[in-house]
Amino acid sequence: MSLSSFYRRTMNATYTKLSNGDWGVLCDSRPNVGDVVTVTKKDKSTKQETIAQVWTRGDKFACAIATEHGGKCANCDHHSNHRARRYDTNGIEGMVCDQCARLPKYELSFG
Repeated sequence: MSLSSFYRRTMNATYTKLSNGDWGVLCDSRPNVGDVVTVTKKDKSTKQETIAQVWTRGDKFACAIATEHGGKCANCDHHSNHRARRYDTNGIEGMVCDQCARLPKYELSFG
């Protein structure tokens, strides 16, 4: 774990759709992998997210959200040590196993 992961960075960050269809974070300044950023939602509430990967998008930075480890898959209920954050077609967030993470969004159901 990098030292930067212990510090919270002050920057404007909102949620955005990434090119692979997953939700990510759009930042106005470049975060480092492992940084925890405060993301402002549309309803003006905030949430902490850990950055997993960073790409340049014009003058902003698109970032993948780090996955969380361990627990049951929201789609198939199998236990997995590695889980990825995904959203189903209704926009419901769920942590899924590696196998379900490869499924298209329309095959996911967390409701």
